[in-house]
Amino acid sequence: MSKETDTKGEDGTDFTVLDESGTIRRPDLSHAAPRERHEDYVNLSDLALAEDELQYLKEQMGIVEQGSPIKRLINCYYEWKDHRTKHLVSKKVYLVLSLALGWCGIHRFYERRWLLGLFYLAFFWTYFPVFLCITDFLIVLPMKADENGKVLI
Repeated sequence: MSKETDTKGEDGTDFTVLDESGTIRRPDLSHAAPRERHEDYVNLSDLALAEDELQYLKEQMGIVEQGSPIKRLINCYYEWKDHRTKHLVSKKVYLVLSLALGWCGIHRFYERRWLLGLFYLAFFWTYFPVFLCITDFLIVLPMKADENGKVLI
């Protein structure tokens, strides 16, 4: 019978097997050849650690990756969204405008977002701004107003 350490795999699992009679049978792994690693073998956990360290060093050195145009556009959008100027508007007026005249973007003009208001006005005939104003209404509806009835949009 071989040693118990010989019956453990690389991940520590035990190769103990019960045969038909219920006796414990352990395979003899002493003659098994060690697994040879291919020269291109990469341990994935080491690779992940190396990528994390590379990213950390790039941040420390101030190196900015350019990436694809789509990735840059998405990053630009989120950068704008995080740093855009928000306006304080009356919640009731905004909701009434978005329901009554949202199809032409009046609620966006009231919010002082002129380009978005012009977009709604330019495409009102496509009914796309109708869906957008319903979305705007549903976004603002659950917002908590301050003591003056204003919300920050």
